[in-house]
Amino acid sequence: MITLGNEMIRINSAKNSIEYSTNGGRFWVSRCTSSSYGTFVDLLPYENELLAIYIRNIGTMISSWIRCPQLVV
Repeated sequence: MITLGNEMIRINSAKNSIEYSTNGGRFWVSRCTSSSYGTFVDLLPYENELLAIYIRNIGTMISSWIRCPQLVV
């Protein structure tokens, strides 16, 4: 889980989505969900962006990152 500004951001592994909360974690809203990315495993803040690290298995295991448009801070 990462805190950026007034948002807490987490990976919900049950839904394989990235969610955010603005009320201290009492209510979570999906921000980035797509099965085409693979399985989200980590979040990495970098300068003014938040990168999502994912793993996708398409014959061989591939680890990469994406920048969801909604994650730019």
